[in-house]
Amino acid sequence: MDLGLTGKVALVTPGGAIAEAIAARLRSEGCTVTADERHPDLHILVWCGHSDICGRIDEIDSEKMKNFLQNNLLVPWDLVRRVAPAMRKRRRGRIVFVVDAAAKVPGVEALPASVCGAAQLALVKSLSDDLGRDGVLVNAVCVSQVSGHPARAIAQPYIGRSLEQQESQWGRDVPLARRGTPEDIANAVAYLASERASFVLGANIDVDGGYQRSYI
Repeated sequence: MDLGLTGKVALVTPGGAIAEAIAARLRSEGCTVTADERHPDLHILVWCGHSDICGRIDEIDSEKMKNFLQNNLLVPWDLVRRVAPAMRKRRRGRIVFVVDAAAKVPGVEALPASVCGAAQLALVKSLSDDLGRDGVLVNAVCVSQVSGHPARAIAQPYIGRSLEQQESQWGRDVPLARRGTPEDIANAVAYLASERASFVLGANIDVDGGYQRSYI
């Protein structure tokens, strides 16, 4: 299936294995993937975020939280401000946020990701209202139960169980009975970046094998 991405220029921000898979998938569809946000022909922006920080409110001080919000909310805010004017002028653009599913299913050990992710989803909705009429489509992919997720790099294993052993059990809670791969996320992002998603705006797509039970 031709996604209509040949010749398009995409900026994919760093974000571990998931960002690498997204860049590779877009290249396979004929995109040029650049690290230069000032590229005048930028058609696609994919924000992949930074590593998560885990812990409860009494374990994370305000300075650490401020830095986390700076890197994961204000940095993409400024990046969108820089790339959106050219997209508006061209009347064609795609902006995709890769968001931790904790934004929709908060947890005590994922407090920063829950708070920041909810703000990111609100930003996606607000930007979709602001930019949609100019042909710039803004959407999100919500990620959970995926190998290569930045949060996995700092996950704390249970006492007496290695991280590898812990990860091997995570797939049991997923209806598809497996962990997701970075390529699963990349496929969803490629769709949202394509002409096939020309009537999708302000959406957040769960890519988690059915792990999230919420219908919202």
